[in-house]
Amino acid sequence: MMNDSWWHRTLVLSSVAALLAVAGPADAQTAPPLMEAVTLEEAVQRALKNNPTIAQASQGILRAEALLQQARSATLPNVNASFSTLVVSSERSFDDVVTQPRSQATLSASLSYPVLAASRWAATTQARDQIEIANLSTADVRTNIAVATAQTYLAIIAQKRQVEVSMRARETAMSHLDYARRRLEAGAGTRPN
Repeated sequence: MMNDSWWHRTLVLSSVAALLAVAGPADAQTAPPLMEAVTLEEAVQRALKNNPTIAQASQGILRAEALLQQARSATLPNVNASFSTLVVSSERSFDDVVTQPRSQATLSASLSYPVLAASRWAATTQARDQIEIANLSTADVRTNIAVATAQTYLAIIAQKRQVEVSMRARETAMSHLDYARRRLEAGAGTRPN
């Protein structure tokens, strides 16, 4: 299994990469946007589509299904057949009676069915359980990636809003400074204002 820091880093990096389009400039007049704007739903879809962790989890499902087929095959009837031919240099005889012909052919077949194979049945049931676990794991990975992407998306929006608030506060402070300076120059204000 992967450790938590690698897992968290993978989720955050893939989410940030998918959401960088949202992080355009705070003031549209200063510079044009570097990337296209993306909605939350589009960002989540891109993150789910491009994240390698989901592909790994999907491979886990395929592996579990293959193990189920392998376990199931051990409980099926087994048919074996063989054919062999033996050719000797010459036939063997005793008192003009051939005891061993020059060529001999043998055909054999067997059929077996595991009637009491509790361990094999248990292995099949366990393999089915592993498929369910792999499906749940894939769903969990998808959920974690979607949540991490949404959190990153919202964090970027919050940072953009914070920049806008800071810029408005600066503009307000500059306006107040200009107003106080004009009042001081007109003799109506005081220096501390």
